[in-house]
Amino acid sequence: MSNPKAPADPVETPSIDARLVRKLADILKDTGLSEIEVEHAGLKIRVARELTV
Repeated sequence: MSNPKAPADPVETPSIDARLVRKLADILKDTGLSEIEVEHAGLKIRVARELTV
């Protein structure tokens, strides 16, 4: 008899650190950048300003 496959472990997604998002937004404001993106330990966060034309 064949053994039924056990369900794969769900991929654990890291939680978003709101403090990090706020810090990135502050960097945008302080530097005048239009967007910033960081990646660490498999988590990628991109913060961008909405530019008016």
